[in-house]
Amino acid sequence: MTYSIVQLQGKKFNAITVIGLEPRHLNGYRVWECQCICGKIMHIRSHDLRKIKSCGCLNKHYESGTRLYTIWHGIKQKCKNEYSIHYREGNTLQDDWVDYKEFKKWAMSAGYTDEKHIKRWITKKGFNPDNCTWVYK
Repeated sequence: MTYSIVQLQGKKFNAITVIGLEPRHLNGYRVWECQCICGKIMHIRSHDLRKIKSCGCLNKHYESGTRLYTIWHGIKQKCKNEYSIHYREGNTLQDDWVDYKEFKKWAMSAGYTDEKHIKRWITKKGFNPDNCTWVYK
């Protein structure tokens, strides 16, 4: 019997994005190379993809409940989700900002407070320090 392999490359499961199919099997299961939103590479069996939320970073990240972290995470999702208008318009996230610490460093130096929200000067451009600022709601 021949089984067809579902193509999952580029698909997101919670905070994990599938990079590609591994050539090896683990106890008879297909294994996928995946990347967590924090950047960590993981190897996950097919039947575990929907069960695993992240590499564990969501539980460990001490700032994951803060407003600034939520804004950063939302921007990342908008830029990477193929169904998002931001993604379709070609909006990108500056490479440095993939790391939360770098985004936070910029945010604090640019005047972030919990009363402000992020604004892009030109909406069809990506999220980067030259195109973003913090403004009151």
